[in-house]
Amino acid sequence: MRTDNLTNEQKHALILGGFCVLAAIILGGIIYPTVNYIHKINADTYQLRLYLEKKYENVMKLHTSKEQVWNIKDKVASYEKFLYSTGDELKLITLLENMADSYQIQQSINNTNLDKIAGRQIEFNLSANGKYTQLLKYLDALEHSTYLFNITNLNILPIKNRDGSAIDTVTAHFTLSLYVSQ
Repeated sequence: MRTDNLTNEQKHALILGGFCVLAAIILGGIIYPTVNYIHKINADTYQLRLYLEKKYENVMKLHTSKEQVWNIKDKVASYEKFLYSTGDELKLITLLENMADSYQIQQSINNTNLDKIAGRQIEFNLSANGKYTQLLKYLDALEHSTYLFNITNLNILPIKNRDGSAIDTVTAHFTLSLYVSQ
C-alpha cells in the first residue's frame, strides 16, 4: 500500500491503528499472561500460607505436648517417694509400728511377703486391736502416710466379754495392697 496517496488524517489513523494492533498484541501476549501468572502465584501463596499455618499449629501442639510430657515426667518422678521398693521392708514395718504405737493400737502383721515382689503391688494382712475411735484414726493415718496404701479388705469386729457384753475395744483384720516402684 502506498502512503503517497493518503491524507494526513488517514496516515494518522493508520499509525493509530498500528499502535492499537501493537498494544493489543502486547496486551494479549505479555500483560494478560502476566496477570494470570500473578493470580496463580497469589492462589499458590494463599495455599502455602494455609499449609504453613497448619504446620505451625501442629508444631505448637507438639511443643505443648512435649512440655506436658516433661511435666508428667516430673510429677511421676515425685511419686517415687510414695512407692514401695525392695529394701524398704524395715522402713515400712517401722512406719506401721510407729503409727500403731501413736494411736495405742496393738498390731500384728500376719503374713509378710514384703521381700517377694511380683508385679506392681504387694499384699499383706494386718490385725489391729484397740479402741474404735483410735482405730479409725489409725486407718486415717495409713491413708495419709508416705506410701500409697490400698485397703482391699476390712473387717471390724467388737471384742466381747465372757458374758457377751461388748467393751470399748474392737479388732480389725484388713488386707493392704501397696504399690511398688519398678
